[in-house]
Amino acid sequence: MIIIGGNGMERFTLAQAAAWTKGEARGEAALTAVTTDSRQIPPEALFLPIKGERFDAHDFIGKAIENGAAAVMSHRENEEYPVPALYVENTSQALLDLAGGYRTMCGGKVVGVTGSVGKTTTKELLYAVLSQGFRAQKTEGNLNNEIGLPLTLMRMTRDTEVLVAEMGMNHFGELSRMTAAARPNLAVITNIGTSHIEFLGSREGICKAKLEILEGLQEGGTAVLCGDEPLLWDKRGSLGYKVVTYGIENSACDLTADLHSDGTFDIVNNGLAAAHLPVGEKFTAKLSIPGKA
Repeated sequence: MIIIGGNGMERFTLAQAAAWTKGEARGEAALTAVTTDSRQIPPEALFLPIKGERFDAHDFIGKAIENGAAAVMSHRENEEYPVPALYVENTSQALLDLAGGYRTMCGGKVVGVTGSVGKTTTKELLYAVLSQGFRAQKTEGNLNNEIGLPLTLMRMTRDTEVLVAEMGMNHFGELSRMTAAARPNLAVITNIGTSHIEFLGSREGICKAKLEILEGLQEGGTAVLCGDEPLLWDKRGSLGYKVVTYGIENSACDLTADLHSDGTFDIVNNGLAAAHLPVGEKFTAKLSIPGKA
């Protein structure tokens, strides 16, 4: 269930939605909300029905209209509705396309985060830092799939300066579709593990699937890779993007961390041009560990 809007979503029109999704708009509407739940319809909402394996929410379009939907999306091109409608080939893909168009309209920068483990922690740490100096937003919880990511993108506003978006996957092609919507300015890959190896065949297959996040990088964007992972390290020079590497065990990374027993750690700049941390210098930091003083 997705309900977006009613508390700050920017206004867009059905005509804009048609352009973003390459659909056909019949009628016009001004919209400030998107929902997939026919039972809960905010004001000025577009009802977007998702077809699942066991149900098709197109069957509830009538109920959504009864409950006040200002417009509906549908892949049933032969059906007519008493409210403005947007006809698309596939509503699941259209959800991503809609979110991508909305993200571009709002502007701001996006940091995409993926990896076998550590995605949520990395997202939270990045948000904690970025929110100190920018109007920042983040993925709530672990809403990191092909439905959760659009929800995150459509919570942006024109005031959003940076969004930290977590992206998960378990099959090839999923990150390709998500990154096409998110258009990140910076993409982080935390590591390559064995999660979902039953679908991806091998760790090499998992690495290939994770690298799909780079397909949507904007021009001038940067890939941030864990240099302690040989599968990522070996590909760093052949990706066609600016790459920054980090690690603990691999001293050849651009940035390395030296951990200390008192909970502090030194971040060492080994070769990254940075205004606040010159090459060869370091700074010391400490993170609080939950449950420990």
